[in-house]
Amino acid sequence: MDSRYVIKLSNTANKNLDDISDYISEELMSPIVAMDLIDELEMTIQKRLELFPYAYPVHTFLESLGTEYRRTVIGNFTVFYKIIEPKNKNEKGLVVVNHIVYNARDIEKIIVSD
Repeated sequence: MDSRYVIKLSNTANKNLDDISDYISEELMSPIVAMDLIDELEMTIQKRLELFPYAYPVHTFLESLGTEYRRTVIGNFTVFYKIIEPKNKNEKGLVVVNHIVYNARDIEKIIVSD
């Protein structure tokens, strides 16, 4: 099945992945685990969101920001994203991943302060 959406990671989401990788590589001294985890996160984000991004719920505390952000949980991480529909039916939509946050952190504080 062809993908209906293009997935794009924002600069913040890319930094989130770098921070996750750095923490696991340096603090936990497990660089191979870090690489495997990042690969798994990226692959799962792609698989989940390229066909059915509306399958996951709107995150209500972010509605006050004026954009409909949705979220999906992948293991110990929550992925926040927004969907931009194409203007032309022949084009693909865009899913912009804004944040990838470890679930044990204060997610609301991280997202709202950004």
